[in-house]
Amino acid sequence: MSRVHPAQAVVLAEYNRWANARLLRKVVHLSPRQLTATCWLSRGSILHTLIHQADAQWFWRLACETGEAPGRSLSEKDFTGIGTLQEFMAAEDDRWVAFVAGLSDSRWLSRHTFSWGRARPRSRELWTLVLHALNHGTHHRAEIGQRLGELGHSPGDLDFLDFTARRPAASSPGQEARG
Repeated sequence: MSRVHPAQAVVLAEYNRWANARLLRKVVHLSPRQLTATCWLSRGSILHTLIHQADAQWFWRLACETGEAPGRSLSEKDFTGIGTLQEFMAAEDDRWVAFVAGLSDSRWLSRHTFSWGRARPRSRELWTLVLHALNHGTHHRAEIGQRLGELGHSPGDLDFLDFTARRPAASSPGQEARG
């Protein structure tokens, strides 16, 4: 049984939104060449790593929310530039916060079946899927943050504790940190 409650997961969703926004505020200052240059990142470039991150968040939110994951992956063709990718990610982050904030304790703890065209349906406790999805971006943000630092555009501290320190002391879920 989960010892994490939906209200705590809302804080994680808000952190995810905050960290993504902080990273993207620096990414938009890169040249197209810096954005697409092949480098050591797990997805080959900053752009491809961001698209992977956006795709994973979109995939898992739909799988968690509707039980049907998208039958395709996002690609460069889905975005006309970094601005449209930034807008997509911000909207997806907002949808995650709203989805998690709307979960009842019983749904949070329930078995959830999801499917996509390439595989048989799977069933897991919903809380494990939500935490997996919200934690997934941590690795990729760290990679991109390090690469941005190498390029002179560090996003600064992206730690969860930095996020919580910026939140008002008596903050409740739905009142995330600024900055």
